[in-house]
Amino acid sequence: MRCVRWSLLALVLLAPGVAVAADTVRHPFPGITYTHRSLASPRKEIHIVSVDLDQPGISLRATKTGERGRTPSSFSDLVDAAVVVNGDFFNTNGSYDPSGLAIGDGAQWTDGTDTAGSHFIACGAGNACTIETGNAVTPVEPAWRHAVGGRRVLLRPGFQFDAADDTTCGDHCTTLHPRTAVGLRDNGRTLIMVLVEGRQDPIFGMKISQLASLMASLGATVAMELDGGGSSTMVVNGARVSGRPSNEPGERRVANHLAVRYVEQAATTGRLVGYVREGDIYDVNAGIVGATVRLSSGQTATTNASGLYEFPAIAAGAVTVTASKGGFVSASEMKDVTAGATNWRSIALQREAGVVDAGNPEVDAGAPPPEDAGTTQTPDAAEPPAMDAGTTVEPDAAVVVVTPDAGTVETPDAGATQEQQPDASVGNNSGGGSGEGDTNDADAEGGCHAANVGGVMPAAVVLVLLARRRRNGPAR
Repeated sequence: MRCVRWSLLALVLLAPGVAVAADTVRHPFPGITYTHRSLASPRKEIHIVSVDLDQPGISLRATKTGERGRTPSSFSDLVDAAVVVNGDFFNTNGSYDPSGLAIGDGAQWTDGTDTAGSHFIACGAGNACTIETGNAVTPVEPAWRHAVGGRRVLLRPGFQFDAADDTTCGDHCTTLHPRTAVGLRDNGRTLIMVLVEGRQDPIFGMKISQLASLMASLGATVAMELDGGGSSTMVVNGARVSGRPSNEPGERRVANHLAVRYVEQAATTGRLVGYVREGDIYDVNAGIVGATVRLSSGQTATTNASGLYEFPAIAAGAVTVTASKGGFVSASEMKDVTAGATNWRSIALQREAGVVDAGNPEVDAGAPPPEDAGTTQTPDAAEPPAMDAGTTVEPDAAVVVVTPDAGTVETPDAGATQEQQPDASVGNNSGGGSGEGDTNDADAEGGCHAANVGGVMPAAVVLVLLARRRRNGPAR
Protein backbone atom coordinates (compact mmCIF):
# COMPACT_ATOMS: atom_id res chain seq x y z
CA MET A 1 0.00 0.00 0.00
CA ARG A 2 3.00 2.28 -0.23
CA CYS A 3 1.70 3.86 -3.46
CA VAL A 4 -1.56 4.78 -1.77
CA ARG A 5 0.18 6.30 1.22
CA TRP A 6 2.46 8.42 -0.91
CA SER A 7 -0.44 9.56 -3.04
CA LEU A 8 -1.77 11.20 0.11
CA LEU A 9 1.49 12.66 1.38
CA ALA A 10 2.98 15.62 -0.42
CA LEU A 11 6.03 17.51 0.74
CA VAL A 12 5.44 21.23 0.38
CA LEU A 13 7.20 24.37 1.50
CA LEU A 14 4.99 26.31 3.84
CA ALA A 15 6.86 29.61 3.79
CA PRO A 16 10.44 30.90 3.77
CA GLY A 17 12.20 29.84 6.96
CA VAL A 18 9.44 27.38 7.93
CA ALA A 19 9.99 23.62 8.04
CA VAL A 20 8.91 21.34 5.21
CA ALA A 21 5.44 19.92 5.89
CA ALA A 22 3.74 16.59 5.25
CA ASP A 23 0.22 16.97 3.84
CA THR A 24 -2.47 14.32 4.10
CA VAL A 25 -5.20 15.13 1.59
CA ARG A 26 -8.79 13.89 1.43
CA HIS A 27 -11.78 14.73 -0.77
CA PRO A 28 -14.80 14.08 1.46
CA PHE A 29 -17.29 15.61 -0.99
CA PRO A 30 -17.22 16.86 -4.58
CA GLY A 31 -15.66 20.31 -4.64
CA ILE A 32 -14.29 20.03 -1.09
CA THR A 33 -10.65 19.24 -0.29
CA TYR A 34 -9.45 18.68 3.26
CA THR A 35 -5.72 18.82 4.03
CA HIS A 36 -4.06 17.93 7.34
CA ARG A 37 -0.62 19.50 7.41
CA SER A 38 1.96 18.48 10.02
CA LEU A 39 5.17 20.42 10.70
CA ALA A 40 7.93 18.73 12.64
CA SER A 41 9.97 21.70 13.81
CA PRO A 42 8.53 23.78 15.24
CA ARG A 43 5.64 21.38 15.76
CA LYS A 44 2.45 22.54 14.03
CA GLU A 45 -0.84 20.84 13.26
CA ILE A 46 -2.81 22.70 10.61
CA HIS A 47 -6.19 21.86 9.06
CA ILE A 48 -7.09 23.37 5.68
CA VAL A 49 -10.34 23.12 3.74
CA SER A 50 -10.74 24.52 0.23
CA VAL A 51 -14.22 24.76 -1.24
CA ASP A 52 -15.08 25.18 -4.91
CA LEU A 53 -18.01 27.56 -4.72
CA ASP A 54 -19.00 26.69 -8.29
CA GLN A 55 -19.44 23.00 -7.54
CA PRO A 56 -23.10 21.94 -7.95
CA GLY A 57 -24.59 20.94 -4.62
CA ILE A 58 -22.34 23.25 -2.55
CA SER A 59 -23.99 25.89 -0.36
CA LEU A 60 -23.00 27.98 2.66
CA ARG A 61 -24.82 28.27 5.94
CA ALA A 62 -24.32 30.54 8.95
CA THR A 63 -25.98 30.27 12.35
CA LYS A 64 -29.42 31.73 12.83
CA THR A 65 -30.05 33.71 15.99
CA GLY A 66 -32.04 30.88 17.55
CA GLU A 67 -29.21 28.41 16.88
CA ARG A 68 -26.54 30.27 18.88
CA GLY A 69 -24.50 28.75 21.70
CA ARG A 70 -23.86 25.35 20.12
CA THR A 71 -20.57 23.51 19.78
CA PRO A 72 -19.35 23.23 16.18
CA SER A 73 -20.05 19.48 16.23
CA SER A 74 -23.60 20.10 17.40
CA PHE A 75 -24.18 22.70 14.71
CA SER A 76 -22.75 20.31 12.10
CA ASP A 77 -25.30 17.71 13.11
CA LEU A 78 -28.07 20.30 13.14
CA VAL A 79 -27.58 21.45 9.56
CA ASP A 80 -26.04 18.23 8.16
CA ALA A 81 -22.86 20.07 7.23
CA ALA A 82 -19.88 18.89 5.25
CA VAL A 83 -17.54 21.31 7.06
CA VAL A 84 -17.98 23.61 10.08
CA VAL A 85 -15.65 26.09 11.76
CA ASN A 86 -16.36 28.35 14.72
CA GLY A 87 -17.35 31.92 14.00
CA ASP A 88 -17.09 35.36 15.57
CA PHE A 89 -15.73 36.53 18.89
CA PHE A 90 -18.58 36.76 21.38
CA ASN A 91 -19.73 37.78 24.83
CA THR A 92 -18.95 35.04 27.35
CA ASN A 93 -21.65 36.08 29.83
CA GLY A 94 -23.95 33.41 28.46
CA SER A 95 -25.77 35.62 25.95
CA TYR A 96 -23.45 34.58 23.09
CA ASP A 97 -23.74 38.03 21.57
CA PRO A 98 -21.33 38.20 18.60
CA SER A 99 -18.81 41.04 18.26
CA GLY A 100 -19.72 41.80 14.66
CA LEU A 101 -22.25 41.18 11.91
CA ALA A 102 -24.29 37.98 12.12
CA ILE A 103 -26.81 36.82 9.50
CA GLY A 104 -28.30 33.36 9.35
CA ASP A 105 -30.47 32.11 6.49
CA GLY A 106 -31.27 35.66 5.39
CA ALA A 107 -32.14 37.02 8.86
CA GLN A 108 -29.79 39.43 10.66
CA TRP A 109 -29.34 38.99 14.40
CA THR A 110 -30.62 41.93 16.37
CA ASP A 111 -27.45 41.89 18.45
CA GLY A 112 -25.18 41.05 15.54
CA THR A 113 -24.23 44.27 13.79
CA ASP A 114 -21.06 45.45 12.13
CA THR A 115 -18.71 47.76 14.00
CA ALA A 116 -15.75 49.88 12.98
CA GLY A 117 -13.36 47.47 14.72
CA SER A 118 -14.66 44.26 13.18
CA HIS A 119 -14.86 42.67 9.75
CA PHE A 120 -16.98 39.91 8.25
CA ILE A 121 -17.52 37.41 5.48
CA ALA A 122 -20.94 37.58 3.80
CA CYS A 123 -22.36 35.30 1.11
CA GLY A 124 -25.44 35.48 -1.11
CA ALA A 125 -27.08 33.65 -3.98
CA GLY A 126 -24.80 31.52 -6.10
CA ASN A 127 -22.27 31.40 -3.24
CA ALA A 128 -21.15 34.93 -4.07
CA CYS A 129 -18.96 35.82 -1.09
CA THR A 130 -17.11 38.90 0.02
CA ILE A 131 -14.80 39.67 2.94
CA GLU A 132 -15.23 43.21 4.19
CA THR A 133 -11.83 44.77 4.91
CA GLY A 134 -12.65 48.44 5.54
CA ASN A 135 -12.55 50.24 8.87
CA ALA A 136 -15.97 51.82 8.60
CA VAL A 137 -19.34 50.30 9.38
CA THR A 138 -20.69 48.62 6.25
CA PRO A 139 -24.43 48.66 5.51
CA VAL A 140 -26.01 45.24 5.08
CA GLU A 141 -26.91 44.33 1.54
CA PRO A 142 -30.23 42.56 0.91
CA ALA A 143 -28.49 39.89 -1.18
CA TRP A 144 -26.49 38.62 1.79
CA ARG A 145 -28.01 35.40 3.12
CA HIS A 146 -25.26 34.41 5.54
CA ALA A 147 -22.62 36.41 7.40
CA VAL A 148 -20.10 35.77 10.18
CA GLY A 149 -17.96 38.46 11.78
CA GLY A 150 -14.25 38.39 12.63
CA ARG A 151 -11.53 40.60 13.97
CA ARG A 152 -8.35 41.43 12.03
CA VAL A 153 -7.75 41.55 8.30
CA LEU A 154 -4.88 39.22 7.44
CA LEU A 155 -4.71 39.91 3.69
CA ARG A 156 -6.15 42.32 1.22
CA PRO A 157 -4.79 43.62 -2.09
CA GLY A 158 -1.58 45.50 -1.28
CA PHE A 159 -1.52 44.49 2.39
CA GLN A 160 -0.37 41.53 4.48
CA PHE A 161 -0.37 41.52 8.26
CA ASP A 162 3.30 41.16 9.33
CA ALA A 163 5.47 40.95 12.43
CA ALA A 164 5.45 44.70 12.90
CA ASP A 165 1.65 44.62 13.01
CA ASP A 166 1.79 41.96 15.73
CA THR A 167 3.11 44.57 18.14
CA THR A 168 0.01 46.73 17.69
CA CYS A 169 -2.37 44.22 19.26
CA GLY A 170 -0.46 42.91 22.26
CA ASP A 171 -0.52 39.38 23.55
CA HIS A 172 -3.41 38.40 21.28
CA CYS A 173 -1.15 38.79 18.24
CA THR A 174 2.36 38.15 19.54
CA THR A 175 1.68 34.98 21.55
CA LEU A 176 1.25 31.57 19.94
CA HIS A 177 -2.42 30.57 20.15
CA PRO A 178 -4.88 28.28 18.36
CA ARG A 179 -6.24 30.18 15.34
CA THR A 180 -9.18 30.06 12.92
CA ALA A 181 -9.27 32.03 9.65
CA VAL A 182 -11.19 32.29 6.38
CA GLY A 183 -10.07 33.60 3.01
CA LEU A 184 -10.97 33.78 -0.67
CA ARG A 185 -8.98 33.10 -3.81
CA ASP A 186 -9.63 32.56 -7.52
CA ASN A 187 -11.58 35.81 -7.80
CA GLY A 188 -13.74 34.82 -4.86
CA ARG A 189 -14.77 31.42 -6.24
CA THR A 190 -12.73 29.33 -3.78
CA LEU A 191 -13.31 29.55 -0.04
CA ILE A 192 -10.39 28.68 2.27
CA MET A 193 -11.04 27.68 5.88
CA VAL A 194 -8.04 27.18 8.18
CA LEU A 195 -7.58 25.99 11.76
CA VAL A 196 -4.23 25.96 13.56
CA GLU A 197 -4.05 23.83 16.70
CA GLY A 198 -2.39 25.15 19.87
CA ARG A 199 -2.07 25.07 23.63
CA GLN A 200 -0.98 21.40 23.50
CA ASP A 201 2.65 21.15 24.46
CA PRO A 202 4.64 21.02 22.16
CA ILE A 203 1.94 22.29 19.75
CA PHE A 204 1.47 25.93 20.71
CA GLY A 205 -0.14 27.62 17.72
CA MET A 206 0.74 30.71 15.66
CA LYS A 207 1.08 34.44 15.88
CA ILE A 208 -1.32 36.53 13.77
CA SER A 209 1.47 37.43 11.34
CA GLN A 210 2.26 33.73 10.89
CA LEU A 211 -1.41 33.04 10.23
CA ALA A 212 -1.38 35.75 7.55
CA SER A 213 1.70 34.16 5.93
CA LEU A 214 -0.05 30.81 5.92
CA MET A 215 -3.13 32.23 4.21
CA ALA A 216 -0.96 33.93 1.60
CA SER A 217 0.89 30.65 0.93
CA LEU A 218 -2.49 29.01 0.25
CA GLY A 219 -3.23 31.54 -2.47
CA ALA A 220 -5.73 33.70 -0.63
CA THR A 221 -5.98 37.29 -1.84
CA VAL A 222 -8.20 38.42 1.03
CA ALA A 223 -8.49 36.85 4.49
CA MET A 224 -9.48 37.58 8.08
CA GLU A 225 -9.22 35.91 11.46
CA LEU A 226 -12.19 34.41 13.28
CA ASP A 227 -12.34 33.67 17.00
CA GLY A 228 -9.42 31.56 18.20
CA GLY A 229 -8.05 29.99 21.38
CA GLY A 230 -10.42 27.47 22.94
CA SER A 231 -13.10 28.37 20.39
CA SER A 232 -11.02 27.10 17.44
CA THR A 233 -12.67 23.94 16.13
CA MET A 234 -13.05 22.29 12.72
CA VAL A 235 -15.53 19.52 11.92
CA VAL A 236 -15.35 17.62 8.60
CA ASN A 237 -18.07 15.20 7.55
CA GLY A 238 -19.52 15.09 11.06
CA ALA A 239 -16.24 14.41 12.89
CA ARG A 240 -13.99 16.90 14.66
CA VAL A 241 -10.56 16.79 13.02
CA SER A 242 -8.79 19.40 15.16
CA GLY A 243 -7.13 18.69 18.49
CA ARG A 244 -8.21 20.48 21.65
CA PRO A 245 -6.20 22.67 24.04
CA SER A 246 -4.87 20.73 26.99
CA ASN A 247 -6.72 22.98 29.45
CA GLU A 248 -10.03 22.65 27.61
CA PRO A 249 -10.42 19.15 26.20
CA GLY A 250 -14.11 19.48 25.37
CA GLU A 251 -15.53 21.57 22.55
CA ARG A 252 -16.55 25.07 23.51
CA ARG A 253 -20.01 26.44 22.87
CA VAL A 254 -19.68 29.43 20.57
CA ALA A 255 -21.94 32.21 19.34
CA ASN A 256 -22.10 31.30 15.67
CA HIS A 257 -20.54 29.12 12.99
CA LEU A 258 -19.75 29.03 9.30
CA ALA A 259 -20.79 25.82 7.59
CA VAL A 260 -20.41 24.34 4.13
CA ARG A 261 -23.17 22.00 3.04
CA TYR A 262 -23.22 19.54 0.19
CA VAL A 263 -26.45 18.10 -1.18
CA GLU A 264 -26.05 15.58 -3.95
CA GLN A 265 -27.83 16.82 -7.03
CA ALA A 266 -30.14 14.66 -9.09
CA ALA A 267 -28.14 13.43 -12.05
CA THR A 268 -28.92 15.22 -15.30
CA THR A 269 -26.15 13.73 -17.41
CA GLY A 270 -24.85 10.29 -18.28
CA ARG A 271 -21.53 8.86 -19.42
CA LEU A 272 -21.42 7.78 -23.06
CA VAL A 273 -18.76 5.35 -24.23
CA GLY A 274 -18.26 2.90 -27.08
CA TYR A 275 -15.87 1.34 -29.59
CA VAL A 276 -15.37 2.21 -33.23
CA ARG A 277 -14.36 -0.99 -35.00
CA GLU A 278 -13.88 -2.15 -38.57
CA GLY A 279 -16.59 -4.38 -39.95
CA ASP A 280 -17.93 -5.83 -36.71
CA ILE A 281 -18.46 -4.12 -33.36
CA TYR A 282 -17.85 -7.44 -31.60
CA ASP A 283 -14.40 -7.97 -33.14
CA VAL A 284 -12.08 -6.97 -30.29
CA ASN A 285 -9.09 -6.89 -32.64
CA ALA A 286 -10.67 -4.48 -35.10
CA GLY A 287 -10.51 -1.22 -33.14
CA ILE A 288 -9.97 1.88 -35.28
CA VAL A 289 -7.56 4.35 -33.69
CA GLY A 290 -7.94 8.07 -34.33
CA ALA A 291 -11.55 7.96 -35.51
CA THR A 292 -13.61 11.10 -34.86
CA VAL A 293 -16.84 10.64 -32.95
CA ARG A 294 -19.28 13.54 -33.13
CA LEU A 295 -22.56 13.92 -31.28
CA SER A 296 -25.62 15.72 -32.59
CA SER A 297 -25.26 17.97 -29.54
CA GLY A 298 -21.92 19.21 -30.89
CA GLN A 299 -19.34 17.43 -28.70
CA THR A 300 -16.50 15.52 -30.33
CA ALA A 301 -14.05 12.87 -29.16
CA THR A 302 -11.26 10.80 -30.72
CA THR A 303 -10.83 7.05 -30.30
CA ASN A 304 -7.78 5.74 -28.47
CA ALA A 305 -5.46 2.88 -29.41
CA SER A 306 -8.22 0.37 -28.68
CA GLY A 307 -10.82 2.25 -30.68
CA LEU A 308 -12.58 3.44 -27.51
CA TYR A 309 -14.22 6.87 -27.18
CA GLU A 310 -15.74 8.53 -24.11
CA PHE A 311 -17.97 11.48 -23.28
CA PRO A 312 -18.01 11.88 -19.46
CA ALA A 313 -21.17 13.98 -19.19
CA ILE A 314 -23.89 14.03 -21.85
CA ALA A 315 -27.35 15.47 -21.26
CA ALA A 316 -29.96 12.79 -20.78
CA GLY A 317 -32.08 12.03 -23.86
CA ALA A 318 -31.66 10.95 -27.45
CA VAL A 319 -28.41 11.77 -29.21
CA THR A 320 -27.00 10.76 -32.60
CA VAL A 321 -23.47 9.37 -32.57
CA THR A 322 -21.50 9.64 -35.83
CA ALA A 323 -18.09 8.01 -36.35
CA SER A 324 -15.78 8.85 -39.24
CA LYS A 325 -12.24 8.36 -40.45
CA GLY A 326 -10.47 8.74 -43.77
CA GLY A 327 -10.77 5.62 -45.92
CA PHE A 328 -13.98 4.50 -44.22
CA VAL A 329 -17.65 5.16 -44.85
CA SER A 330 -19.04 7.27 -41.99
CA ALA A 331 -21.76 5.67 -39.88
CA SER A 332 -24.30 7.01 -37.39
CA GLU A 333 -26.23 5.43 -34.55
CA MET A 334 -28.78 6.85 -32.14
CA LYS A 335 -28.54 6.41 -28.37
CA ASP A 336 -30.99 7.31 -25.62
CA VAL A 337 -28.67 8.49 -22.81
CA THR A 338 -29.76 7.65 -19.27
CA ALA A 339 -28.75 10.12 -16.55
CA GLY A 340 -26.45 8.83 -13.83
CA ALA A 341 -25.43 5.76 -15.82
CA THR A 342 -22.77 4.57 -18.24
CA ASN A 343 -24.29 4.28 -21.71
CA TRP A 344 -22.69 2.18 -24.48
CA ARG A 345 -22.96 2.77 -28.21
CA SER A 346 -20.36 1.11 -30.44
CA ILE A 347 -20.19 1.67 -34.18
CA ALA A 348 -18.80 -0.44 -37.05
CA LEU A 349 -17.23 1.27 -40.06
CA GLN A 350 -16.77 -0.27 -43.50
CA ARG A 351 -13.89 0.56 -45.82
CA GLU A 352 -14.63 2.70 -48.85
CA ALA A 353 -14.77 0.88 -52.20
CA GLY A 354 -11.31 0.35 -53.65
CA VAL A 355 -9.52 1.08 -50.39
CA VAL A 356 -7.11 -1.71 -49.49
CA ASP A 357 -5.74 -2.29 -46.01
CA ALA A 358 -1.99 -1.85 -46.45
CA GLY A 359 -1.36 -4.44 -43.80
CA ASN A 360 -3.56 -7.10 -45.52
CA PRO A 361 -3.41 -6.66 -49.32
CA GLU A 362 -6.43 -8.09 -51.05
CA VAL A 363 -4.71 -8.30 -54.45
CA ASP A 364 -1.18 -9.52 -55.14
CA ALA A 365 0.49 -6.63 -56.89
CA GLY A 366 2.72 -9.03 -58.81
CA ALA A 367 -0.08 -11.19 -60.24
CA PRO A 368 -1.54 -10.47 -63.69
CA PRO A 369 -5.16 -9.38 -63.84
CA PRO A 370 -7.56 -12.31 -64.24
CA GLU A 371 -9.17 -13.02 -67.58
CA ASP A 372 -12.84 -13.38 -68.21
CA ALA A 373 -13.45 -17.09 -68.71
CA GLY A 374 -15.87 -16.33 -71.49
CA THR A 375 -13.49 -14.17 -73.51
CA THR A 376 -11.79 -15.61 -76.59
CA GLN A 377 -8.43 -14.14 -77.44
CA THR A 378 -7.66 -13.44 -81.05
CA PRO A 379 -4.31 -14.93 -82.06
CA ASP A 380 -1.56 -12.52 -82.95
CA ALA A 381 -1.57 -11.92 -86.70
CA ALA A 382 2.05 -13.01 -86.80
CA GLU A 383 1.15 -16.43 -85.46
CA PRO A 384 -0.66 -19.04 -87.60
CA PRO A 385 -4.00 -20.27 -86.27
CA ALA A 386 -3.97 -23.39 -84.10
CA MET A 387 -5.52 -26.63 -85.29
CA ASP A 388 -6.84 -29.71 -83.56
CA ALA A 389 -4.23 -32.35 -82.86
CA GLY A 390 -6.12 -34.84 -84.97
CA THR A 391 -6.21 -32.75 -88.16
CA THR A 392 -4.21 -34.13 -91.08
CA VAL A 393 -2.61 -31.85 -93.59
CA GLU A 394 -2.29 -33.09 -97.12
CA PRO A 395 0.53 -31.06 -98.52
CA ASP A 396 1.03 -30.46 -102.20
CA ALA A 397 3.57 -32.88 -103.61
CA ALA A 398 5.77 -29.97 -104.30
CA VAL A 399 5.50 -28.50 -100.78
CA VAL A 400 8.80 -28.29 -99.03
CA VAL A 401 8.60 -29.02 -95.27
CA VAL A 402 11.21 -27.45 -93.00
CA THR A 403 12.20 -29.75 -90.13
CA PRO A 404 13.26 -28.54 -86.66
CA ASP A 405 16.88 -28.98 -87.64
CA ALA A 406 18.03 -25.51 -88.50
CA GLY A 407 18.74 -24.97 -92.15
CA THR A 408 17.64 -28.48 -93.28
CA VAL A 409 15.03 -28.83 -96.08
CA GLU A 410 13.35 -32.10 -96.91
CA THR A 411 11.10 -33.06 -99.83
CA PRO A 412 8.56 -35.64 -98.69
CA ASP A 413 7.36 -38.45 -100.87
CA ALA A 414 4.54 -37.51 -103.19
CA GLY A 415 1.15 -37.99 -101.63
CA ALA A 416 2.51 -38.50 -98.14
CA THR A 417 0.60 -37.03 -95.23
CA GLN A 418 1.90 -35.40 -92.07
CA GLU A 419 -0.05 -35.37 -88.83
CA GLN A 420 -0.44 -32.01 -87.04
CA GLN A 421 0.97 -31.88 -83.50
CA PRO A 422 0.05 -28.91 -81.17
CA ASP A 423 2.90 -26.49 -80.77
CA ALA A 424 3.67 -26.22 -77.10
CA SER A 425 4.55 -22.61 -77.61
CA VAL A 426 1.23 -21.76 -79.24
CA GLY A 427 -1.98 -22.61 -77.40
CA ASN A 428 -5.00 -24.23 -78.95
CA ASN A 429 -7.77 -21.85 -79.89
CA SER A 430 -9.47 -20.83 -76.71
CA GLY A 431 -12.85 -21.97 -77.87
CA GLY A 432 -11.60 -25.57 -77.94
CA GLY A 433 -13.21 -26.16 -81.37
CA SER A 434 -11.92 -27.98 -84.48
CA GLY A 435 -10.21 -24.97 -85.89
CA GLU A 436 -12.88 -24.11 -88.41
CA GLY A 437 -12.91 -20.45 -89.16
CA ASP A 438 -9.43 -20.07 -87.66
CA THR A 439 -7.60 -20.25 -90.99
CA ASN A 440 -6.20 -17.44 -93.07
CA ASP A 441 -6.38 -17.15 -96.77
CA ALA A 442 -2.63 -17.38 -97.30
CA ASP A 443 -3.03 -17.92 -101.01
CA ALA A 444 -6.35 -16.81 -102.42
CA GLU A 445 -5.33 -17.68 -106.01
CA GLY A 446 -4.30 -21.31 -105.35
CA GLY A 447 -6.90 -21.87 -102.59
CA CYS A 448 -4.22 -23.48 -100.41
CA HIS A 449 -4.49 -23.36 -96.55
CA ALA A 450 -1.35 -22.67 -94.58
CA ALA A 451 -1.42 -24.57 -91.32
CA ASN A 452 0.69 -24.44 -88.19
CA VAL A 453 2.36 -27.82 -88.29
CA GLY A 454 3.51 -29.26 -84.97
CA GLY A 455 7.26 -29.59 -84.71
CA VAL A 456 7.76 -27.56 -87.90
CA MET A 457 9.07 -23.99 -88.03
CA PRO A 458 6.09 -21.64 -88.44
CA ALA A 459 7.21 -20.21 -91.80
CA ALA A 460 3.90 -20.45 -93.62
CA VAL A 461 4.65 -17.72 -96.09
CA VAL A 462 7.97 -19.28 -97.08
CA LEU A 463 6.27 -22.65 -97.61
CA VAL A 464 3.59 -21.16 -99.79
CA LEU A 465 6.16 -19.32 -101.92
CA LEU A 466 8.22 -22.46 -102.34
CA ALA A 467 5.16 -24.46 -103.33
CA ARG A 468 4.16 -21.84 -105.89
CA ARG A 469 7.63 -21.86 -107.38
CA ARG A 470 7.58 -25.65 -107.69
CA ARG A 471 4.24 -25.46 -109.56
CA ASN A 472 5.44 -22.88 -111.97
CA GLY A 473 8.69 -24.58 -112.65
CA PRO A 474 12.20 -23.50 -111.92
CA ALA A 475 13.04 -19.86 -112.10
CA ARG A 476 14.43 -18.66 -115.26
